[in-house]
Amino acid sequence: MDPSSGATARKTILVIIVALFLIAAIGVTVIPKFLVRGAISIAQATTTRHTLARLEAGLAGFRDDFGDYPPSDKEHMAARPYGYQNLAYYLCGPDGTGWGGRAGGTMPFGGTNEEIFGPYFARDSKDLRLHPAAPISDVFQPPKPILYFRAEPTEEPMFDAADNPLDPTGEKGFASQEHFEMLARRADGQWVRDDYLLISAGPDRLFGHVVEDKASGSFRPARLRHPGGTLRRGEARPEEKEKATCDDVTNFAQ
Repeated sequence: MDPSSGATARKTILVIIVALFLIAAIGVTVIPKFLVRGAISIAQATTTRHTLARLEAGLAGFRDDFGDYPPSDKEHMAARPYGYQNLAYYLCGPDGTGWGGRAGGTMPFGGTNEEIFGPYFARDSKDLRLHPAAPISDVFQPPKPILYFRAEPTEEPMFDAADNPLDPTGEKGFASQEHFEMLARRADGQWVRDDYLLISAGPDRLFGHVVEDKASGSFRPARLRHPGGTLRRGEARPEEKEKATCDDVTNFAQ
């Protein structure tokens, strides 16, 4: 079990207290609400990055034991429809206690083995009370599942946005493959990583790059200049990318 998991909530509270203390220490006698919200967002982002680091360690351990990272979609024999569901299922095991001897001999890719494997990610007790395979979520409010995409190097695209829910609003997932690639590809068209991606929606609770819709005043996913086209290596950046913002918390540099 990961000893750091039980301290996650305490660390979040501690970071919030420290941030508020620093604000008070510089002489602010009345703390504006936006500063309080900012301090809370910083604390939530810090805790979410800690969760991503724990997930990376778990994925490395899983790969060491089984030779590959967990699949993120049904087409590659995944046990669950979406990447975020498979992330929890494979790292925690079918009952949240790992694989092999603690799962009645069940192994992630078939067969049986009484040796104990995992779990590769220690769940908070409240998550296990909900369901052993409950999604692994960030700590922003409201919490949302951390999306997981495994690379498929022999396929095009190597990372498929449809491994997690597609949502035109950006609330449950990316709006499209093109919207996903605004974040998952660098300016030169290369993918940001070649193994797997972990993505939290961040403080705005929307996945990917967003722009303000002038008609409604709300934020929506940014669009390409030519809807339906795919961003390829060497192509111009999307028209809305230049004015879009993205506060997603990820396991790669943005």
